[in-house]
Amino acid sequence: MEDLPLPCTEVTAYTVERRYCRSRRKLVESRVPGVLPGAQLGLRAMHVIVQLRVQHRLPLEQIPPILETLYGLKVSEGEVHAVLAQMAEACTPVFEGFREEMRAAPARCMDETSRSVDVVPGHLWVAATDRSMIYRVAPTRGHEEALERLCPQPRGVLTHDRFSVYETVARKTNQTQQLCRFHLLGDSKELEDALGEEGRSIHAVMKEVWEAAEKVAGKGTIGDVEQLWQALEGGLKNRVGSGTSVRGEHFVKEVLSQSAWLFEFVLNPTVEGTNNRAERALCPMVLARKFSGGSRSWRGGKVFEVLATVIQTLRLRGQGPVRHGPGRLALVPFG
Repeated sequence: MEDLPLPCTEVTAYTVERRYCRSRRKLVESRVPGVLPGAQLGLRAMHVIVQLRVQHRLPLEQIPPILETLYGLKVSEGEVHAVLAQMAEACTPVFEGFREEMRAAPARCMDETSRSVDVVPGHLWVAATDRSMIYRVAPTRGHEEALERLCPQPRGVLTHDRFSVYETVARKTNQTQQLCRFHLLGDSKELEDALGEEGRSIHAVMKEVWEAAEKVAGKGTIGDVEQLWQALEGGLKNRVGSGTSVRGEHFVKEVLSQSAWLFEFVLNPTVEGTNNRAERALCPMVLARKFSGGSRSWRGGKVFEVLATVIQTLRLRGQGPVRHGPGRLALVPFG
């Protein structure tokens, strides 16, 4: 039989020595282990609050009664707000470290979704790798926001859902890109539903070529890519003629014009052929939006993006915020 122990909290009193520094002309004191400067709660308690709010998507007003019921810890809603803001400020160096790791990665996926800020429509961006999930709350879906995540001279390969912003990024930076095959096949499936036989023939070619590409994903050669391209180009061009609809012809020309971005995942084992990783990273944030409706201010949006990045990246690495988060912050120097 398994059971839980009765909840309890530990109250620890620290004696902190404070001295006046003549060179800095201010009082200085030693750092208390396991406590942020000016905080009344320990790092474990603060990480629990962050986990309840960000990972488990609890409304602010539900966190104080849960802490009192489970741990006997009494806090107010105002204290919860203050803890979230203080943790975001303390975790900023950790957030920036994760962001630099993402920028240095050989490949990444990006996506975005809506997220209101102060009742004004905004957007939540994510850049995801196999080691990190970096979020950003931004006012627009412009390419400037994507470049802010990637840095002005991005490296590696970017996988995305064919949103035109990423084409602008590629044009401005010459970054190698990979189009999501699921979105390509989804668009051709829409043609099948809309155009009948013409759409079915286009979708059949797309499906056949990408099934062949999937078989050699990450281990293909230049010859494999050339064969895939010849099959795609020949199959689609045969479907374009005098009887082709405007919509069908536009789709075919658009796909054929993006030849350099179709089969990078065949050659490069670090590149994913779909944007699924970024979409999975956004899924819990979309669920959280249903409860909170977004952020009440841009400051709150900044708090959210920092804490969401740290929580989700630790989870991706198999680390829990309560168990491993205090160790991360112990490496951060505080003034």
